[in-house]
Amino acid sequence: MLETLSVLDTGHLIVQLAMYTREQRYSTRIPVRRESYVVSVETGRGGFLSDSLGAISIERGRVVHITHDPFPQIVVRH
Repeated sequence: MLETLSVLDTGHLIVQLAMYTREQRYSTRIPVRRESYVVSVETGRGGFLSDSLGAISIERGRVVHITHDPFPQIVVRH
């Protein structure tokens, strides 16, 4: 599942994919694994960057580590 997509000033993208277990897919937003890739906007070529980065975003030329879940959570109580 695509988690983040950030555009760099150098003509590249940072693409982060999050992998969830089947059981937790809709119950939590904490991925089992996250992979980051760098992709050239011009050529479409890219490569593996890291599997240990946290969720990041590029804002005003700075890398920002995302520490909160931007998705709403629904809690069902009985």
